[in-house]
Amino acid sequence: MAQQAEAVKPRQEFKGPVKVFVLAGQSNIEGHGGVKTLDRLGEHPTHGYLLKKIKRDDGSFVVRDDVFVSYQKADEHIKRPLSVGMGAWGRIGSGRN
Repeated sequence: MAQQAEAVKPRQEFKGPVKVFVLAGQSNIEGHGGVKTLDRLGEHPTHGYLLKKIKRDDGSFVVRDDVFVSYQKADEHIKRPLSVGMGAWGRIGSGRN
């Protein structure tokens, strides 16, 4: 019984509202788009400013520490901060991981 109590991790308390977005579907939300196509976003006359929100001047992508993605991959549970390139398994951009 004492071992069980030690194994339980204390839950982190959150203050304020939490937004939860459930994305359910098939390949339409799986992320087969190429990361390299994001640079074209910067050329768009209306939405071009959005690229600066996700891509730094040095070419790296922003990692959101306030948004987490949680999913099951075979027998592995994955939870990590949201960033670019978290789409379809084995694919980032046009090449294989």
